Amino acid sequence: MAVKCEPKGFLEPELIRLLDAAHQRLRAPIVLIWDRLSLHRIPAIRSAIAARTAGELAAAVKNRLRRMRHRTRLVDGCLTGAGLSPPLPTRP
Repeated sequence: MAVKCEPKGFLEPELIRLLDAAHQRLRAPIVLIWDRLSLHRIPAIRSAIAARTAGELAAAVKNRLRRMRHRTRLVDGCLTGAGLSPPLPTRP
């Protein structure tokens, strides 16, 4: 007997409902940090975020993070400030 595999994460409508519910419950803007998960790149998800005025903020944060990735001292300082250890340097 074949067992149907259930999705392990959210589908588009579920993720959009989750974001809307979090925003309403918090009664404040929320900042999303996306990884490269394919769901996060789906046009419907991007449209939903943009329609809720988060598009400009997302673009600004993405731009800032892109610039920060080459400033290792800044990133290490953030990790240290959060009580985490920066990664050990690797040899090329």
